[in-house]
Amino acid sequence: MQKIQKSGLFIFCNKGHGSNILEYCIKNNQKVIGVCSGDKIKINYFNQILVLFGLLLRKFNLRPPGGFVFSSPYENSKSVKNIAKQNNIPYFTLKDFNNLKLFKFLDNTRPELILCCSFNKLIPKQIIDKAKWYAINIHPGLLPQRGGGTPNRWAVL
Repeated sequence: MQKIQKSGLFIFCNKGHGSNILEYCIKNNQKVIGVCSGDKIKINYFNQILVLFGLLLRKFNLRPPGGFVFSSPYENSKSVKNIAKQNNIPYFTLKDFNNLKLFKFLDNTRPELILCCSFNKLIPKQIIDKAKWYAINIHPGLLPQRGGGTPNRWAVL
């Protein structure tokens, strides 16, 4: 059974950048009192085929003309759920995001800081207001010009 801690850091994140932030906070002894993550990042079938094709090419050490092999940036990331479980951190899903379970948890714990990194939903003001100090969004692109899920790709173009 997970022990509910009061105060500390609550993180909204998904696999990838969010996994890295969560692991960094844990490694640096930040008091993470809970985490909310999407169950899976949905990608379309075309991207799934490209990822599979890239995996096969890398496995057999083959390169297409030009040498580029598509790979997903999330390929080797740990899941947020597994990181939370290994560290006895209460874990919430997007299903909890839309019901009272998460709201009650945040009411009881009153996090000092809410951190959002690589999360694919807008966080309602009612949740943001539950932070004692601040709610901070970490985004890899300049907002609002480089919003969305892959701002670094658009910056290159």
